[in-house]
Amino acid sequence: MPEMIKVSKEDFEEMKEEVESMKATIETLENEEVMKGIRKSQREFEEGKDQSWKEVKKEL
Repeated sequence: MPEMIKVSKEDFEEMKEEVESMKATIETLENEEVMKGIRKSQREFEEGKDQSWKEVKKEL
């Protein structure tokens, strides 16, 4: 197996962006407060407690 490979700058930048995205996802999954909010929102959505964008705009 080669120890080094060549990749284009474009491919490297794409891989770098993907790694940064994965890091952000991991940080979100590790944040208990954020995950608690996501689980609560999911439950409310499943219970039909969601609102349309039109309804939300009225409240603003």
